[in-house]
Amino acid sequence: MFMFNNNTVSAVVVAAGAGTRMGAEVNKVFLALGRLNTPALLYSLSAFQENHYVDEIVLVVRPQDEEAFEGLRAYPQFPIKPLIRVFGGQQRYDSVFNGVSRASGGIVLIHDGARPLLRQRYIDECVEAMEEFPGAIVAIPSRDRICVLGDDGCLVPRVTRERFYRAQTPQCFRRELYLECFESAKDKTAVTDDSGLLEICGYKVKLIPGDETNIKLTAPEDMIVAERWLEGLGR
Repeated sequence: MFMFNNNTVSAVVVAAGAGTRMGAEVNKVFLALGRLNTPALLYSLSAFQENHYVDEIVLVVRPQDEEAFEGLRAYPQFPIKPLIRVFGGQQRYDSVFNGVSRASGGIVLIHDGARPLLRQRYIDECVEAMEEFPGAIVAIPSRDRICVLGDDGCLVPRVTRERFYRAQTPQCFRRELYLECFESAKDKTAVTDDSGLLEICGYKVKLIPGDETNIKLTAPEDMIVAERWLEGLGR
C-alpha cells in the first residue's frame, strides 16, 4: 500500500446521475467508447487502477444500474484494487457524501465517472497538493469573457477572462475536512461543485491546470469528441 504523508488515498467515482441530456436508454457512463467498445466508466476506473497513489476505489452508482455495474466485471480493465460499490442519493452532493463516507482514505479524490479521459498527471498533482493545501481542483481557463453585472444594471468594467476558470474533476480533499464542511453547509444547493464546500468554510483550494481533453459526457456530441480524442491516443 502506497501512502502519501501517512495517508491512504481513496478515489470516489461518481456515476449516479440520470444523464437525461444524453438521450440514451442506459446510464451514459455505460455507453461504449473507443475501438474496443469499452464502457466509458471503465476508462476512469482504469486510470485510478493504474495510479500509484490510489489505494481503493469507491464507485457511486444508481440502484437501477446494479446489473450494468456487474457487467463491467467481464472486461479486463475492471480494477483489481479494492472496489467498494455504494448507491447514490437524490442530488449529486448526496451521492458524493455517500461515497466519501464509505471511503477509508485520509485523502479522497472525487471524480465524475462521465469524464473518461482522466490523465495520470491530474491525479498525481491533486494528491501532491495535499502536502500544502486542504483541497485541490483541476480546472481550465474560460474561453469566453465573463460579464459581471453591477448594481446599476451595467457591466462591471475591466473584468477579463484570465482569472476565470471552468471546474473539472478530479477534485481532492482531506476526507475528514470535507465531511466537516459538508455537515456545516446550510444550503448545499448553492454549492455547484465539491470544492465549493471548502471555499464557503474559508479554506483555500489549489488550482491544478487541466485541458480540454478532460471532457464530460453530457450530450451526444460529447461522445463524438471523446471518440476522436481516444482515436488520437490509440485506444
